[in-house]
Amino acid sequence: MAIISNGILGSFSGKVGSVVGGSWRGIQYIRSIPKKIKRVPTEKMLNQQAKFSLVMAFVNPLREFLKENYEDEKIRHMTSANLLTSHILRNAVQGNLPEIKLDYSKIIISKGTVEQIIELSASQTDSSILLKWASESKYLVPLSEVEVRGVIYNEKKKHFHHLELGTRKTLTGEVPLKLFEKGDKLAMWVYSIDKKTRRISESQFVNEFIV
Repeated sequence: MAIISNGILGSFSGKVGSVVGGSWRGIQYIRSIPKKIKRVPTEKMLNQQAKFSLVMAFVNPLREFLKENYEDEKIRHMTSANLLTSHILRNAVQGNLPEIKLDYSKIIISKGTVEQIIELSASQTDSSILLKWASESKYLVPLSEVEVRGVIYNEKKKHFHHLELGTRKTLTGEVPLKLFEKGDKLAMWVYSIDKKTRRISESQFVNEFIV
C-alpha cells in the first residue's frame, strides 16, 4: 500500500501497481519495479561452473602447503592458491560435462629455485610405490642436505598425503600402499627442499597409480 503526501498531486511512498515511490536524502523519486527474469544457464555456463568446482576441490586442501612451497613473482598480485587455480584452469582441465577431468601431468604444485630431481623413475609393486633418482654427483649445484618429498592426491577421497621419501643421497624412496584402500586412484608429485635454506624445487609429476 502506498501513502500519498500533500494530496493527490503530492509525492507518495510505497508500491502502486508496477511503480514504487519513496525519498532519498529529501529527494522524492518514483521508479519501476524490476521484472524478475529466470535465466536458464547455458551449456557453456554449466561446463565452466563444473570445471571451476573440480579445480577448487583440488586446490583448497593445498592452500597451507602452497603458502610455503609456491615461489612465484606473480604472488605480489595474487595468492599462491589463486595462481595455481588459474594455471590449472588454463592448462590442466580436460573435456566437458559429463566427462570433465584433471590432467595431473600438467599441474605444478610447488615452485622454487632448487634443482629438480634427476633421472626420477617409479614403479609399483603389490605393497608399495618405489622411486629412484640420480646420485648427488650429477647435480650442477651440490648441496649438503636436500630432502626429497612426495605429495600424493587420492582422487576418490579428495585428500592429499605429504611424505618424506629420503634425501638426494639415499637414491631411493618408498610409499607403502597400506596408507590407502583398494581401488583408490592416486596422482603423485615429488619436489626437493634444501634443509639449510628452506628453498624448494619445482614439483615433478611422477605418475598415476591404482591401489
